[in-house]
Amino acid sequence: MDVNKIKITPIENSQEIVVPFDMRWDLLSREESYLQEEQEIIKKVIGQPSNYELVRFSRRPIANNTQQVYQFNFYSASTDTWHNTYFTKLTVDDVRFQSNAYRNSFFKLDFYDSTLPQTQRIYLTAILGTYQSDIDFFATLGVPPPVLPCIRYRIISFISAENLFTFTDCCGEEQSWNDDDGETTLDFCVPFGSTGVYQYIFEEDEDITTINLVFDGTDYDIFQNLNIFVIENVCECEVEEEIPDNSYIIYRPQFTLDHVGNTEGYYLYWYEDPTLLNITQFFMRAKYFDAATGTYTTFTVNPQSNYANRYTLPNDDFYVRVDLNYPGKVYELVDIATNNILTTNIWYEYVNPPVI
Repeated sequence: MDVNKIKITPIENSQEIVVPFDMRWDLLSREESYLQEEQEIIKKVIGQPSNYELVRFSRRPIANNTQQVYQFNFYSASTDTWHNTYFTKLTVDDVRFQSNAYRNSFFKLDFYDSTLPQTQRIYLTAILGTYQSDIDFFATLGVPPPVLPCIRYRIISFISAENLFTFTDCCGEEQSWNDDDGETTLDFCVPFGSTGVYQYIFEEDEDITTINLVFDGTDYDIFQNLNIFVIENVCECEVEEEIPDNSYIIYRPQFTLDHVGNTEGYYLYWYEDPTLLNITQFFMRAKYFDAATGTYTTFTVNPQSNYANRYTLPNDDFYVRVDLNYPGKVYELVDIATNNILTTNIWYEYVNPPVI
């Protein structure tokens, strides 16, 4: 059989043979890639679970102030105005001895997603119990406390005549003052609705002129050199000791909430994920549940006397806006009409029209 004859002779010089092996090592992590792909497929099939974790929102600090104050004013038919006192709803003894009518009453703050009653939904509720109320004043034992809060007045007298001003202060003590000692101005704290008497006589006159005053928020410009006017809507009995031995505490429907101390109702607990319900604003409405009568009343942001028709109010005036800041986990209360931030949220009881 004929075949090709090939002769291979060794080459004295060294030669290099290049073998093209694949040096990439991707196959070593193939199992991890399978697991990752499996997780992606599962997410697409069954969906990714939502984040229902709740977090705590606190009031946004303003000038290092973190307090949030809620002040509730009840309507007094006798004075046709609103006062920050429980005495228009409860008796003095109810407040003094904290009866069941007082302790079982509470304020309820409801947070809605809108102000439209037809479509709104309630998402949060906060309860403020009467036991959280701020101290109004210390009443003296044996002296009936004022039925309505105390009010601070100022009297300025420059008249050149014998004069005497007498009144009963918020501690129930009889006081008198005249400007004979050179003091022409006096600031005084009196129970709302109480009375005082100013008397004077000029040298050329024989009769004493007497002026009866009612301290119900009225300013008196008697004549050019005698003026009596309000300087503060609320004041309290001025005592030397912080808590006198012969006294007891009267509370007002006002709540000062903060991180420490009175914390109940201060925090809002809401979802961490802002896209879960896509809510960045709530609209808060306030109600008072009266344990003495078993009824409740609602509140507005302005007294009804501010309106031409006191029984026809804009719907938004029953609400305060609550803005949520998700990154900072803070909230702030905002007046809807003015867009002002409310560190003190003042509410006024809404009074229904009389039944004819």
